[in-house]
Amino acid sequence: MLYTFDKEEYDAASNDVTKKDEIPLYVNELELQHLKHSLKRYNTPLEFDCEYINFPTQDEPDERPYLPTVILSVERKNQLIVYYNMIGKDGDITETVQKELVELVKRIKAIPREIWVKEEMARLLNPIAKKLNIQLLPVQQLPLLNAALKEMEQMMPE
Repeated sequence: MLYTFDKEEYDAASNDVTKKDEIPLYVNELELQHLKHSLKRYNTPLEFDCEYINFPTQDEPDERPYLPTVILSVERKNQLIVYYNMIGKDGDITETVQKELVELVKRIKAIPREIWVKEEMARLLNPIAKKLNIQLLPVQQLPLLNAALKEMEQMMPE
């Protein structure tokens, strides 16, 4: 048995995969337009990510504990935490991080010019970044954010 490779069939299949991998916009476009036209630019680069935090949590006493997810944003220049939110176990992570980015914009009352993110996060946030003209810089590591998470975990009670 021998399989022959059909280039046209392969190209069509790879294009279908690309379309399926597009990330939808989960945030109201009118809200994004309002933010874009009403807020100034935030010139300090930020780091933004979501990570599990090593602090088992239970919603109900008889439920199994889970590790919550922390959404965190840190200013690269001043090393200040500008946004923090702990989210539960439910929901779509793509929708959650898109909504959390909008909440970050609302909290700092400005649209960041530049956000450093991990590659997967850049893919999830790209639809909003395009609408708000935010430059996403995909990197391997977010050192300030990782340091903030480690410090938060150390402050958690045993």
